[in-house]
Amino acid sequence: MSTIREILTPSRIAGFGIAATMLLAAFFGVAASDVHAGYADGYWGWLSVGFALGCFALIWLSRPGLGAPLGAALPLAAHWLGVWGAVRIVHWFIETAHFTAANAGLANGIVFALGAWMAGVHLEPRIAVIGAAIAGAVAVEALIQENLWTLFVIALLALVAMAAVRPVMRRLRRLFGLVSADDAA
Repeated sequence: MSTIREILTPSRIAGFGIAATMLLAAFFGVAASDVHAGYADGYWGWLSVGFALGCFALIWLSRPGLGAPLGAALPLAAHWLGVWGAVRIVHWFIETAHFTAANAGLANGIVFALGAWMAGVHLEPRIAVIGAAIAGAVAVEALIQENLWTLFVIALLALVAMAAVRPVMRRLRRLFGLVSADDAA
């Protein structure tokens, strides 16, 4: 049985804070794009940089030491550069009247959801939860066309899911004999 002190370590609290910031920033982008897609173009571009830094921080917190996070830096930078390129394509479609400005937030939200999901699949499972939460929020927003309460509820559910991901992954690694030095402690 774990105590509260063992569960609420400084690195976990920092990880939840980073993840919550990433979720809220993406949700804000989806909502802000509905208001004015032109201003949101710069926001989504800078958000790709913020997500790259957030992913790097989550990897750093989950894998103590210098080797693993630095080894992930170049693939992570290339990954989020690709997401930035996809965002630029979405806004080019808007500028050339292939997309409506109202769809910019949904399209960019899906681009970021897929980007976070794939970063999570390849680098750190907690990031995949962020991607799934963004995808769920965008899908629900597209269906019911209400974003504020939908995004708030999904953000809360995602934070609860992120709290469960690490212990579940640790148990699965132990079950299959894939115990790392971090898990052995």
